[in-house]
Amino acid sequence: MFGETAQATSGRSELFVQMSKIRTEAGELLRVLAKLEKAAAPESGGGEPELATAVLRQAIADAGMALDSADPATLGEEVEKLLRGDEDLSACADDAWAATSGLSTLIRRWPRDPDADAAAVIVSARECAEILKDISFHSTKVTIRKDLERELETMHVGKALDFDYAFGSQLRDRAERTKVLSYLKHMKFGGWVDTAGGTVYKLPPGGWPRLLACIAPFLTAALAAGALYGFAAAFDVAKFGDGTELLLIFGLVLVGTVSHLGVENLKQSLTGSVPILALSDGVYWLSLRWLGLVKTVMVALMVVVGLRLGDVGPSGQGLTICLAAGYSLDSVAGIFLTRFAGTVEGGAAGLTKLLGNGGGADQGTPKPAATP
Repeated sequence: MFGETAQATSGRSELFVQMSKIRTEAGELLRVLAKLEKAAAPESGGGEPELATAVLRQAIADAGMALDSADPATLGEEVEKLLRGDEDLSACADDAWAATSGLSTLIRRWPRDPDADAAAVIVSARECAEILKDISFHSTKVTIRKDLERELETMHVGKALDFDYAFGSQLRDRAERTKVLSYLKHMKFGGWVDTAGGTVYKLPPGGWPRLLACIAPFLTAALAAGALYGFAAAFDVAKFGDGTELLLIFGLVLVGTVSHLGVENLKQSLTGSVPILALSDGVYWLSLRWLGLVKTVMVALMVVVGLRLGDVGPSGQGLTICLAAGYSLDSVAGIFLTRFAGTVEGGAAGLTKLLGNGGGADQGTPKPAATP
């Protein structure tokens, strides 16, 4: 019931509880109005005027009882008390006030006259249904942030939540869902909103975790460069030299990789579908893509070693090869991995054959008896 006392510890959580009740009751009252409108239809009495009138009067009485049970006046008072309290609720005050204003209008226009004709009841029911939809929309805007936080709590960082699927039952109108997404775009709730795709991405927690996520790709690149140089200095591998060429190749590969990301972003901008690759979102992009970027740096490290073992240098034709390798990093890494797997498989087969020839297979075969 609307007027129940909220069991909450702060004005913000109390407001959330009250607005959740508004949203729930608005849905129930919409169903009541649908029944009322059906009772007011000409065929409700099966062609018998007296029966139709009796059905309509009973439906009006039931609708009045439903509204009284919901007690919107008491709820409106509770919400207004919270909004005028000491706690700053300005972030959701506009929508809360809009909902309470709708409640007042709903009380005045709710169909209660048992002697009203069917046409007037239908008009009134439809008008109140629109008021209830507006109330539900504003209530959802207040409660949606906490609902989203609960949904995102169960997800890994960087994963996407389909907003239409998760909240389609609360916001049945696609236009309303788009409006709510645009509203959430500027709110802080632990997620990043892609309004075009209708998705919400889980962000790392604020503060140090998000900062570390943003610098992780750059830190990984610096550590990878140091590892390359240190490896070349520690082990005397002729093709690696003193490590300088490895660093130059590594830099060229990364330039090619960054160019590829830029081109992909441009393509998606031109097609109008800019998901999480949108570089314009800066910190959010890094926060969500950091793990993939760290993996990309590690793949680049492998590609650099492969290029150098293939006698590719950072000058002349090799410069173009290094840039192209970075641009098509995934494909190049796949080639190296395939060759590595083939080499390992061939080596393993050879080793198995060698071991077999040296012992087990021949030892189990009886030798012919010596001729006296």
